[in-house]
Amino acid sequence: METQIIDVDFDDGFKSIAKIVKDSYSEYEVALLEYYGDGEWDFDTEEPILITKDSVSGLSLIHISEP
Repeated sequence: METQIIDVDFDDGFKSIAKIVKDSYSEYEVALLEYYGDGEWDFDTEEPILITKDSVSGLSLIHISEP
């Protein structure tokens, strides 16, 4: 599942798009999609977060390959 793009629903109602960095038994380590200004978006791989797998509300069929 690593590099899979997902939709994440947080307990506070916040929703985000993220990329799975690491897949473990009950959690994902993910990089959230961040806006950096001037039309530039990227996944924040420098500060990944842990989410429970039940926080995922959708999966994408797109896989991102790393260079």
